[in-house]
Amino acid sequence: MEPRLRSVWPTESKFEKRAYNLLREAYIKARYSREYAISEDELAWLAERVAILQDLVRELGSARIAQLEESSSPSHIS
Repeated sequence: MEPRLRSVWPTESKFEKRAYNLLREAYIKARYSREYAISEDELAWLAERVAILQDLVRELGSARIAQLEESSSPSHIS
C-alpha cells in the first residue's frame, strides 16, 4: 500500500480513532442498527478526510498512469 494513504486516517487521538471506527462500521451498522450514531463534528472530520483521500488518490493514480504511459512509449520498448 502507498504509505501516504495511511496518513489520511490519523489515529493518534481518541477522537480520530473513534471517527475512523465509525466510518468502518457505518456500512453495516448505519443500515441495520438503530443504535448507530455519529456526531456532527465526527461527520465533518470524516468528510474532510474523505476529500483529502480523494485528492491523494487522484494524484497517485495520475502519477501511476503517467509512469505506465512513459514505460510503454516506443522509445522505452526494446
